[in-house]
Amino acid sequence: MPAVSLKNLVQPIFEVIAGRVSQNLGGDYFVLVVIDPLRPNCEVFINSRQRGDKAVEEMVKGESPAAWQECKRHGLSLICENSRDQQPNRLSQIFFTALSCRQVLMAPFEIEDIGGGFIIWGWQKPPADFSKNYVERAALIREQIALSLKLSLKEQRSTELNAKLAALLELSTSIYSSLNYTEVLEKAINLSMKIIGADGGSIFILDKKTNLLKPLITVDEKHEDAISRVTLRPGEGITGLVVQTGIGLISNHSESDARAFQVPGTPNEPESIISAPMTWSGEVIGAATLRSTSGRQFVEEDLEILTIFARQTADAIENAKLFESLESAYNELRKTQEQLILTEKLRALGEMAGGVAHDFNNVLGAILGRTQLLLREMDNPRWIDHLKQIEKVTFAGAKTVQKLQHFTRVSSRGQFENVDLNKVVGDAVETTRPRWKDECQRQEIVIDLRCDYGDIASILGNSSELVEAVSNLILNSIDALPKGGFIEIKTFMADQRAVVTVQDNGVGISAEAIDRIFYPFFTTKGKQGTGMGLAVVYGIVSRHKGEIDVASEPGQGTTCRLSFPATREIKTDDPAPPIIIKEIKARVLVIDDDENIRDIVSDMLEYLGHSAELAATGEEGIKLFKSAEFDIVITDLGMPGISGWEVTRLCKALKPDIPVVMVSGWGNQIDDEMVRASGLDGIMAKPFEINKIKSMIQETLARSKAAVTAKRR
Repeated sequence: MPAVSLKNLVQPIFEVIAGRVSQNLGGDYFVLVVIDPLRPNCEVFINSRQRGDKAVEEMVKGESPAAWQECKRHGLSLICENSRDQQPNRLSQIFFTALSCRQVLMAPFEIEDIGGGFIIWGWQKPPADFSKNYVERAALIREQIALSLKLSLKEQRSTELNAKLAALLELSTSIYSSLNYTEVLEKAINLSMKIIGADGGSIFILDKKTNLLKPLITVDEKHEDAISRVTLRPGEGITGLVVQTGIGLISNHSESDARAFQVPGTPNEPESIISAPMTWSGEVIGAATLRSTSGRQFVEEDLEILTIFARQTADAIENAKLFESLESAYNELRKTQEQLILTEKLRALGEMAGGVAHDFNNVLGAILGRTQLLLREMDNPRWIDHLKQIEKVTFAGAKTVQKLQHFTRVSSRGQFENVDLNKVVGDAVETTRPRWKDECQRQEIVIDLRCDYGDIASILGNSSELVEAVSNLILNSIDALPKGGFIEIKTFMADQRAVVTVQDNGVGISAEAIDRIFYPFFTTKGKQGTGMGLAVVYGIVSRHKGEIDVASEPGQGTTCRLSFPATREIKTDDPAPPIIIKEIKARVLVIDDDENIRDIVSDMLEYLGHSAELAATGEEGIKLFKSAEFDIVITDLGMPGISGWEVTRLCKALKPDIPVVMVSGWGNQIDDEMVRASGLDGIMAKPFEINKIKSMIQETLARSKAAVTAKRR
């Protein structure tokens, strides 16, 4: 709280004493002058029988500081007009000339550690019985007034001190209990203004990068906007000098102070400024600056208080920076931990889903193979329709299993190449056009799909997989816009990574659901969704060493962000010349531990004109391979005893020119590096069609023959 004014504090005391003085000593003028040396302040109180007190007050106030010093030297003085014994001082001369007094009694007093003043009686017509008794009574009145003022002023000073301590305690509590440093700084500036009695204030912070001072918090009813836009260099203005020197300053007439800075857009009016440095670990980080335009003049005591506030404000700022740093580190750690947990969950789900996919592929392979063989033997239209329905459903099941394998696969089929993400986005937009444009128009729904292509680097990847990933995100956004809306796709560079964002203003995703959106078969679309869209996207992004992040709120839409490491352009090999494929009838060794698959492959091969030898285990297959001549080997991957990898290695060791093809329910989950290292000539995923077996055998044999011919040249 600001100090109660000296005038308001003394006025009640003066009113009580003035009546008593009038009864005891009379006098045409009774004047009390109180001076506070700590705050250059002088108040004059007049009780007179005449008019024009205001004019007298101004005259007395102007001469009082000098007159007080003189009165203290002479003590209680009775001065008469034209007296030869004592020369009138400038103040008593005012009473003689301006107020027509003929006799003046002046009684100085001092108040310990606070200030002092003096009392003046003026008589235009001195009393006939004026004697030494008047002087003695005046001295007694002086002592009573001094004692009353001392008690009142000390009480007021004590109240002010308590208020300051309470404000400092409040600020200290806020600093260490609140993590919102803006709130703490606002409280600091408001408390300092209240305690010191300022009209406005600002917290200036030094930006180390630009070496400029900028107001972080400003409180000023008249000029807050103008002051908030100010930037200062160290050494510029009172605040800049404080930051430059680290020493607090007071300018009680800043309008004429050459050191002061005139804020653009504010009037050049009488103003007092006080500023204290904010220091942390011996370094100045800013300044707290207060202003007064109401005539308040600041003193050293104010600067001491403001310096304490500034020091605590610096603590608040540095604590906030430390908290923000710790919070950022914690959030980064939490995000990494969550990502690791999610990765482990998805890895476990992937292993489980991969096993399920393998078993389903074996079952679907047997169903599809038998169905296609029956279709080639059947001539009854009704049964043909039934078989085609079985074939259709089997293909649908195979597609679902393939999505599972996309999710669990650790590498993409084939080599990565330079991929332009802008082209990927364009292809995905065209791929999904029937959904977001044609179908929506039929339903009288408008979806505004817009693209913002940035200048981005290429990435290494599989273009078709990336198109599938972006297409899935677009389809998800379409499903989230049942009443229409917008889908915005952006590409840009961030931290040397190529980024694609897909944003919509659709229904959004709840906080409970967003933690599970990458899980296979988890969907928020009810029966409409399969729950594989984002799972497939996650698998594709992971295989490309990318990152995926989804931000969403119910009713506010969703933003999916894909980022990939950028790369330099790589040189791609020229495509190999086409191989001329001739119809070849081959002798085939089939190795598979599943009897159904083994038999269906054999039947398909025989239907295609090939001959087949069957083996139920890897060991049995190797024995047959050693004892007979074969044109090609077809082996399963997962078998008890000798696995498909070991079969391939042994076959290549024995007869390197004989091609080996692996047929497996693991399909596209097989890693490319393992394929190249093993010497495999081809992979065919279950379930397989008879036409795919036909083309696989013909192409593999043709490549093998071409390779053998090339060796012999």
